[in-house]
Amino acid sequence: MVDFGFVSGSLLDSLLNYPTSLEKISGVDLSQKSLTRAAKILNSKLNSTSDVDISSTRLKSAILYDGSVTDSDSRLCGFDIGTCLEKLKKR
Repeated sequence: MVDFGFVSGSLLDSLLNYPTSLEKISGVDLSQKSLTRAAKILNSKLNSTSDVDISSTRLKSAILYDGSVTDSDSRLCGFDIGTCLEKLKKR
């Protein structure tokens, strides 16, 4: 699964809280700040045995890329699911 424009990585982070049949998750964003923040969160969660029961998931990797949904990128070939979520703000 690829999450385009993941900003804080909240979807990728939440996927690590539950057993999943996904083997690989990836995030793509243009913002270096977002990439850095999400990398810290995912790295911390993947390296913490108390938060994630690795034995209950098939997840083999979580990778973040600098890029955009509008750009063709060969690194993203082979993914079956793509998401692009937007958080709506109240007025």
